[in-house]
Amino acid sequence: MLSSLGQVRGPRLAQADPQQDRGGLPLRQEFGGLKTEQVKRLKDLELENSRPRKAVSDLTLDKLILQEASRGNF
Repeated sequence: MLSSLGQVRGPRLAQADPQQDRGGLPLRQEFGGLKTEQVKRLKDLELENSRPRKAVSDLTLDKLILQEASRGNF
């Protein structure tokens, strides 16, 4: 029955895609010609940028909840 679903029994079942082990795109393809220090700085900036974004999204959600509650739509 497994063979009818496109799955193969035996040792070939455990073959892995090498792209999956790297979590998606290979580093060279993702970061192009950036040097190691530049990649580290980019990651730090992305982390730094994510904090204010999260704060703004949390405040926006709180505002929408309060607006809905004040209208009595809960």
